[in-house]
Amino acid sequence: MARNSGFLYNPLELGICGCHNSGKTTLITRLIEKFAAAGKRVGYAKHAPHFEMDAKGKDTWRAREAGAKLVLATDDERYALQIENGINPDWPGLASKLMLDADFVLAEGRKNTEIPKIIVLDEDDEILARTKAGKFTQVVACVGPSARTEMEGRTPCDRSGLEGRTPCDRSGLEGRTPCDRGHTGVWPSKGIPYFQRDDVDGIHDFVLKCFEERCSNRPLCGLVLTGGESRRMGKNKSELEYGGKPQLERATALLDNFCQDVFISVSHTPTLPHSHTHILPDSFIGHGPVSGILTALTARPEAAWLVLACDLPLVSEATLETLLAARNPYKFATAFRSARADFPEPLCTVYEPKSVFPLLHFLALGYDSPRNTLISTEVALVDQTDPTWLDNVNHPEEYEEIRRQLQS
Repeated sequence: MARNSGFLYNPLELGICGCHNSGKTTLITRLIEKFAAAGKRVGYAKHAPHFEMDAKGKDTWRAREAGAKLVLATDDERYALQIENGINPDWPGLASKLMLDADFVLAEGRKNTEIPKIIVLDEDDEILARTKAGKFTQVVACVGPSARTEMEGRTPCDRSGLEGRTPCDRSGLEGRTPCDRGHTGVWPSKGIPYFQRDDVDGIHDFVLKCFEERCSNRPLCGLVLTGGESRRMGKNKSELEYGGKPQLERATALLDNFCQDVFISVSHTPTLPHSHTHILPDSFIGHGPVSGILTALTARPEAAWLVLACDLPLVSEATLETLLAARNPYKFATAFRSARADFPEPLCTVYEPKSVFPLLHFLALGYDSPRNTLISTEVALVDQTDPTWLDNVNHPEEYEEIRRQLQS
């Protein structure tokens, strides 16, 4: 999954990379503290060539030593799952399944991957030399022990004023703290920002801006779920007229006010007016609304989708403005809370790109209700200002009642 999805752990991920003892773990933990204090759900991943998380002699250690390939330990607050790589060669796919619940992931290490990364300078500039040599890509910032003023104007490996000194020569540096000393190198490019490593606030703001820019650059597409012939209603609900217009036309025009492109989800290739050029026939057949939602998410995997079902005629611009104002792009989705129960309403919802994974997972388990998926994942819930916004139409009597409401 991860190898084909453009990420290792989470669509929003950032590597913190550096050589041994460069201070990257200290930096990451200080960043995590700030993000956690602000309510962010942070994931942390570390690539360690050799590690042991179990205590020798404990029950779980003995079971693994005896040959268990999966070992799970749980208590009331957390669980730990150890899996031997040999059981699943595509371990990044497994890692991403576990890390998608995080708002974003800070990965320690992973220098040689294509994920965006901040490099942390070491005293010998080893990481800088390797970056200059093109061994690392997607470098978005550089963190080092020196103040920025000491770095400005130098090119990489510029040692002007340092001629004749050995690396350990501190003449002229007396009185400076280790974080204040002049550094022999600078960030690899003038277009890449540099931060002194104790400027945690500045680095925090930069990282958050990186994630927010990625979210803001995510297209928002609209999807009208037309459903099919309703046995209770006696006709397709998308053809029902309100105020002289069929609901399909009303819903499409409504989404067009907020979305880059609007598509119409159908279970088959329909005969529709020529103005409806964006048609998405279901590629997942026979699973109700989730068929259309999954078809959209896989057709435009880079986009978020504002989904609206055709049997919700009381949804208005105010409804969608309320939903979008509360949108949290770090979650799987943003949905209204039901006016009758503490459940998400799945058919007037913003589905973020990563929601495709739990939807597919639940469908594979035999659950094709999008509400069940939303209940089981990290979702931003929004209270309805008007409890009738999401009243749906299933019977002719309900249709006539809502027509009267709209006319009045």
